[in-house]
Amino acid sequence: MATRHKIIYTMYEGKIITSRNPLLPIIRACGDSMAYGDIEFPVTETQSDEVESLTCQIYKCDVPDLTETRYIRTGSDLYSTAVCDFSGLLIKKLLYKITFKFKPASLAPVDGDNYALEFFLTLDHKIPAIFSPKLIINIQNRFTF
Repeated sequence: MATRHKIIYTMYEGKIITSRNPLLPIIRACGDSMAYGDIEFPVTETQSDEVESLTCQIYKCDVPDLTETRYIRTGSDLYSTAVCDFSGLLIKKLLYKITFKFKPASLAPVDGDNYALEFFLTLDHKIPAIFSPKLIINIQNRFTF
């Protein structure tokens, strides 16, 4: 029997907008502000309450077009604590929560830039399990927001 896993994205600063792919949320944020929120998702049963690692990849990407339906990475990783602060917590035996604060101003963005935030969670148990929720941050000029 197949089960469905639901990822819940909650934004406190920034705005979730619709996209072609309902599994990849797009967050609209101003370049001089931030995108701040939580990601909650179920994890497979852990053999302990230990998280082996939680990392984040941040990179600039191009929007989909007629020939490519995915957001395509352009350039190298941009992660630093000046760009994104994040932390994670196993809030129940089978539920994990990531809290993040993405600060685009440290990247000197321009209107229309897109950045991907992809989190990688590795749980510590007999068979390693890796989870990677992802979202896109779309930068908008404050006057067109």
